[in-house]
Amino acid sequence: MGIKLSDKTRLQDIYSRTKVRLVGRVAKLLKYRYAGHTMRDSNSKLNYIMWSWVPHTGKRNRGRPKTRWSEEIAKEFGPSWKRKAIDRQSWKGLVDAHAQKWAVEGAND
Repeated sequence: MGIKLSDKTRLQDIYSRTKVRLVGRVAKLLKYRYAGHTMRDSNSKLNYIMWSWVPHTGKRNRGRPKTRWSEEIAKEFGPSWKRKAIDRQSWKGLVDAHAQKWAVEGAND
């Protein structure tokens, strides 16, 4: 038995019945986990290049500059996020809690 538009089923009910994972939550979770992984990586040259990269070259377009990953993560976890990411267990707890909070409250972007 399918779900019809005329049923006016809430989105949360559809997600719970179908066991579908929220794409936004999964994307944020993977992004933050990867950030922690790269901070723990021993190849410091690659990490430096990745986290200090400026996304614009040459003449910039009008409008707000693009946000870098490190700026977004610092906004979410604080300026000392790189030190927090070194400890794998605490970083995993922070990331999971943040992703859960994001899934419950929704995207603020």
